[in-house]
Amino acid sequence: MSKSLSLSNNKPVNPYEFDVRRDFEPEVVARSLSNICRYVGHHGWMSVAEHSLIVANVMGFRWDKAPTTDLRHDWRMLGLLHDSMEMLFGDIPTPVKSHPNFDFLRALENKYLREVFKLHKLFPTRTVLEELHNADRFAMSIELEHLGQYSNPMWSEHIAAYPREKYPHVNALGIDAQEAEAMWLLAYNNWSRV
Repeated sequence: MSKSLSLSNNKPVNPYEFDVRRDFEPEVVARSLSNICRYVGHHGWMSVAEHSLIVANVMGFRWDKAPTTDLRHDWRMLGLLHDSMEMLFGDIPTPVKSHPNFDFLRALENKYLREVFKLHKLFPTRTVLEELHNADRFAMSIELEHLGQYSNPMWSEHIAAYPREKYPHVNALGIDAQEAEAMWLLAYNNWSRV
C-alpha cells in the first residue's frame, strides 16, 4: 500500500512527512481546495476554496474594525490559508475530527498550518486567531444560508451567534470549482509576501 498522495502537480507526497518549505505550492492548494466540497456534500456544492475566500473577506472587514497595527493583507491571508492543509486530508467534518481518535491528525494539521503561516510571514496573536475562528464560524452561517439550509439547526445556531448584519457585504457565490480555483490563486498572488 502506497504511503504517498499523488498531487495535482504529479508529485508524490507522504502526507505525514509534508515539508511546507519544499512541498507547499499555491497552484496545488488552489486546485485541491476548489475540488473539495464542504459539509461532506450533504447540503449542495460549496468548495473549501470559496469558503477560504469568504473567511478572507470577513477577516479583511474585521481588520478595519480592530485596534491593531497588523497589515490588512495579513489578516486576509490568514483567512485564505486557514484550511490550506485540507489539500492533504480533505474536509473532515468537525463532529468526526473532534473525536479523540483524530487527535494525531488535528495535531499534524495544526503543526503544518503553523508552518504555512510562518512561510508566509504570518505570526497571528491569540486574539487574531480568535478573530479567525469567529470568521470561520460566520462563513458557515452564510454558506448554509446560500445553500438554503434555513431549517438546519446548525444554521440557526450559527446565525444567532454571528448575525448577518455584522458583515452585510459578505456573500457566498456558489461558484464552480474552476472559478474558485482561479479566484483563490488570484487572491493568493495579490496578498502573498512569499
